[in-house]
This record gives sequence, C-alpha cells and structure tokens, in this order.
Amino acid sequence: MTPRSSVEDGITPETDEVMAYLQQWIEVENPYIGHLNTFALHELTGIEYSTPGTIWFIAINRLGYAVQDVSFDITLRMGNTYLLQAASGLLSEETIGVIPNHTAVPVVFSLSGAAGEYLEANRGPLTYMALENLSYTRAR
Repeated sequence: MTPRSSVEDGITPETDEVMAYLQQWIEVENPYIGHLNTFALHELTGIEYSTPGTIWFIAINRLGYAVQDVSFDITLRMGNTYLLQAASGLLSEETIGVIPNHTAVPVVFSLSGAAGEYLEANRGPLTYMALENLSYTRAR
C-alpha cells in the first residue's frame, strides 16, 4: 500500500525506485510477514538511503480489521546507543490513510542531531526496537 501523502505527491511504485522495491518486498518476497492479530513495525535493511538520518520500516497490520490514526511510543537502539527512547510516533489517517487488514505500508523516521549523525556513521541493523503504548482507531 502506498501512503496517501506519497500518492498525492506523485510518488508511486511506478514512479519511484524505493517504492517499487518496497512493493516487491511486501507483495512478492514477504507476503505473510507479521503475526495474526498484531500491528507491528519491521525494520527494512538494504535500502539505499538518499536522505541522511533516515531509517525505513514497514508497518504491518494483521489485526483482522482496518485501522487509522495509529499512535505509539518507539525506542530504537543500535549497539549501545539509543537513537530514540520512547519517542512518540503517529501514522495519521491524513498522511498514511486507512491501513487495511493484512496490509503493509512503508514508514520513514528522520533522526536529527546526534542520533542522525550516529545512524549515518554506523549504518546497520538495529539491535533493539520496542513499540509500546500502541493505540489506533478502528476504520469503518
């Protein structure tokens, strides 16, 4: 699924190399990613980052119903360095749209300051990730 804001900006799998890769990754290589009755974020590795300090995820909805306005607190650590600690995140209906059941949508976090600099100097997979205080509105 392509986020609403990307479509409005003309960014689709047909026009953007990263979006095409993500669509392939979700639909062909990992069609059953995620666990039933959960909403999760999965880190994407192997993407060519054009914007410094960015990290890509796939938000996976396997709750059994569509959701919108998903909020959470996220902690990310790489080695012994925390990139984010209980930072608030929001996948708003306005930006992302409704996330149907059994769908994945790309999400990017932009890290600034020391965390962004550390991420750029030490590209690699996260060693710890926690998603807490998840809440959402069940879409109609």
